[in-house]
Amino acid sequence: MVVEDTADLLAGIQELLQMEGYQVSAVRNGVRALKLLPMARPDLIITDLLMPEMNGFDLIRKVREETMWDAIPILVFSAMPAQENERIVFDLGANSYLKKPGTVEALLVAVNKLLIK
Repeated sequence: MVVEDTADLLAGIQELLQMEGYQVSAVRNGVRALKLLPMARPDLIITDLLMPEMNGFDLIRKVREETMWDAIPILVFSAMPAQENERIVFDLGANSYLKKPGTVEALLVAVNKLLIK
């Protein structure tokens, strides 16, 4: 599942992951992600931090509160400064942090590492 409010970036990540053979659910904010989680049952969540309606911090917190979802790896992909936010998102339960814009290779390495592909 990719959670990103920038439409072009969301479409680009979705296309990239689909080309790598992944099935991808794409949503524009945390509220939509939480609604879709029971049906999508993702193996991984990639989320931005700054989004409307529900930000990535709150999304991580809510996912980790639910025992049925608490084992899903979470990759934060954000333009927010890593040094200020890495500790926060890791304390909330994220598994990895990748700074935007990042490279295609870095994103794929992070995804594959979390999914042990």
